[in-house]
Amino acid sequence: MPDPQDKAPEADPKKAAEDQPKTFTEAEVAAQVDAAVAAAALKAKETTDAENRTFAERLTAAETTAAEAKTAREAAEARVGKLEAADRHQRFTALVAGRGGSSDGAAWAGDPTKQISMLETFAEKFGEESPVFVSYVEQQTAIAAQIRESGLFTEFGSAASAPSTTAGSEADNQLDALAKARMSKDPAKTYHQHYAEVLNSPEGKALYQRSPSATPKRNEQ
Repeated sequence: MPDPQDKAPEADPKKAAEDQPKTFTEAEVAAQVDAAVAAAALKAKETTDAENRTFAERLTAAETTAAEAKTAREAAEARVGKLEAADRHQRFTALVAGRGGSSDGAAWAGDPTKQISMLETFAEKFGEESPVFVSYVEQQTAIAAQIRESGLFTEFGSAASAPSTTAGSEADNQLDALAKARMSKDPAKTYHQHYAEVLNSPEGKALYQRSPSATPKRNEQ
C-alpha cells in the first residue's frame, strides 16, 4: 500500500505556464506582419540597388568602349584624310606644272601655289567630278595650251623680257598691248600672268582666234 506520507510532487507554475500554447493579441500579430513586410521590402531594395549598380557599371563600360571606338575611328579617318590630301596635292601640283592631263608639257598660267589652292578648294567643296572643278581645269588647260602653241614666250617676269610681236599679226600685237597695259597698272604680276588673263577674257579670246597662232588649231576642227 502506498505510504500515506508520500505526496505527489508539486507542479512548477513557471514550467506549466511555458507549456501552455502562447497566444498573441491582434496588435502583436499586426506588428509581426509589419516587421516581416518591412524586412522583405528592405531585402528587395538591397537587391534592386545591387542590380542597378551592376547595370550602371555595364552601361558605363559600354559607353567607354563606344567612345574609345569612336576616337580610334576618327583617328583612322584623319590619317586616311591626310594621305588622300597629300596624294591630291601631288596630283594637282603635277597638273598645274604641266606634267599630267591633256596639257602635258604646258604649265598653267599664274601663280602655281594659288592655282593648286584653287583646285583643292573646288575639290573639297564640289568634288573633282563636279562641273565647277572640271570646267576650271578645262579652262586653265586651254589657256596653257594656247600659250604654248603661240610660241610667244621665251622668258617671263618683266616688260623687258616680254617678247616682241612686231613681226606678228595685228591680233598678236593687240594681245601684247593688252597684256602690257595690264602690267603697267599691276606690276606685281609678270607679263606671262597678264597675258594669260588677257587670253582668258572675252576680248582676248576673240583676238586669239584671229591670231596665226590659233590657225593650226582652227584647221583641225
